[in-house]
Amino acid sequence: MRNVELVEAGEPWQAPEPEEATLPRERRGRRGLWAIVAVVAVGALLVAGQRWLDDRHEAHVARFDDVPGVLAPLGSELTQRWSYASYNDKTGMDDAAQVGSRLLAGTVSVADRTYTIRQVDRATGATVWSTTGRVDAATDLPQGSGVECRAIDQGASSLAACSVGPYPNGWPGEPDDQQLVVVDAADGSVVGGLVGKWMPWTAGDGLLVTGTSTTVAGKVTWTLTAHDVHGEEVWHRELPAVDHRPDPEPDSDGVIDSSRLYDGGLHAAGPRVLLVEQGFTFVLEDGEVTASFDQGAGSRAAFGRGGQVVVSDDTEYTARLLLPGGTWLPLAGAPAWTVVDDGSVPGVLLVQDDDADELVAIDAATGKKRATVLAGRGYVVVLGGRVYALSGSTLVSVDLTTGAHIWQATTPVDGYQLFTDGRALYVDREPDAPTLPLSAFAIDDGKPLDPLTVHADLRSVDDVGSSFLDNRLGLLVLTHDEKVGVFG
Repeated sequence: MRNVELVEAGEPWQAPEPEEATLPRERRGRRGLWAIVAVVAVGALLVAGQRWLDDRHEAHVARFDDVPGVLAPLGSELTQRWSYASYNDKTGMDDAAQVGSRLLAGTVSVADRTYTIRQVDRATGATVWSTTGRVDAATDLPQGSGVECRAIDQGASSLAACSVGPYPNGWPGEPDDQQLVVVDAADGSVVGGLVGKWMPWTAGDGLLVTGTSTTVAGKVTWTLTAHDVHGEEVWHRELPAVDHRPDPEPDSDGVIDSSRLYDGGLHAAGPRVLLVEQGFTFVLEDGEVTASFDQGAGSRAAFGRGGQVVVSDDTEYTARLLLPGGTWLPLAGAPAWTVVDDGSVPGVLLVQDDDADELVAIDAATGKKRATVLAGRGYVVVLGGRVYALSGSTLVSVDLTTGAHIWQATTPVDGYQLFTDGRALYVDREPDAPTLPLSAFAIDDGKPLDPLTVHADLRSVDDVGSSFLDNRLGLLVLTHDEKVGVFG
C-alpha cells in the first residue's frame, strides 16, 4: 500500500499564490529593494520639484521688494505698527531716504559735533544698524543742523550720501562749509565722503555733484564739481553767467503771483545733471553741457522718466519735452505723477492729457503716442514694464513696450489713492468711517482679493478734513497734526 498524505485544499474563492512566491528568496529580496529605491527616488523628485516651484514662486512675488516706494508685504488686516513725530530732529525721519528697500535716517548732535546715520526697520521702526562719526572740524554746525540722505545710484548699488551740517536756506544763497558722508546701506559701513563749501548738492551715477555760485554786477555764475564716493574729483565745470532776476514784489495781501517766479534747482538722473538758475537751465552729461535754454518765469524744469528733460508750466498745465538734438516737443499735458516707478521701459513718458482727459503713454524720442492708458486723471504705478493706473472706479494694467492692455478691474467705490506691496494693488477711498477699507487686486492678473481693513487710531478730523493714508518712503502712513502712524 501507498502512504497518502492528505492536504487541506484552500477555499474555492481564494486566488492562487503569486507566482513570485515560488521565486528564489534572493530574487524576491532584490525586487523588493528596487521597489523601495524607486519609491524613495520618486519622493525625492517630488520634494525637489515642489521646493523648486516654491523658490520660483517666492522669487516671483518678491521681484519688486527692492523698488523704492513699494510697501513691505501687507497682511490681511492693517494695524499701526509704530509711529514717529514729524518735524522732530530726534528721529531724522523728515529727511530720510530709501536706498532700494532700506530706509536711512540721520541726526546731528551739535554739542558733541557728532552725526548718527541708521537704518530703520520699516516693519517696526527699530534700528537695524547705526553708524556714528565726528563732524569735520571745518564744517559749520549751527543750531538746527541735520542730516539729509539720498541714494547715490538708485538700483545700481546700496550706497547713499548723507549731508551733515546746516540746511540750505534760500536759493542760490551763500555756500556753506558742509560734509558728505557716503555709507553702504547694507551694513552702515562708511566708504568715503567729501568736505568742502557748497550750497546745493545732488547724487547720481555713483557721483556726488556740488554747486557754488557767485553774483557780480547783476550776473550769476555757477560752478559744478563732481567727485566719486571717495572724494576724488571727476569733473569740474564753470557755466556761462546768467542774469540775476530778483523775486517779484508781493501784492497788497502779501501774495506773490507764482507765474512771475523763476525756478531754481540742482538735479541728477544717471550721468545727466540739470541746473536751473532763475529760469536759465543747463543740461550736462558726463560734465559736458549738452543743452541750455531760458525757460522763463512760471515754469519748472525737471527730469522725467528715463532722464528726459521736461519743462512744465504749472499755470497753463502744459509741458514740452527736450528731444535729442535740442528740439522741443509740445506735450498735451504735464507728465503724470507716479506713486511708484522702477524705471522700466525708460523710453516711454506718461502724460496726463488734460484736453482729452486721459492718461497716455508716448515715445520719448519721437513723441508718438503708444497707448491710451485710461480715461480721466490717474494714480500711477510702474513696475516690471507695466503701468498700473487708477481713475475713478477703473483700474488697468498696460504693457509699456507694446501698449497692449493686460487687464482691467472695477473697484467697489471710486479710488482716492493707489498703493502696492509688489504682490497686490490696493485702492484707498476717501475715508468716512472709523475704519478704512482697502480694495485689493492681484498685480499679475487683476483678480479681486479680500479687502484690507485699517484700524486707524490716528484717524480724526481737523481744520482741513480727515487724515488720509499715504505712501511715504515705502511706508503706509496716516498723518494727523505732527504725528505719523505707520501701518502694516
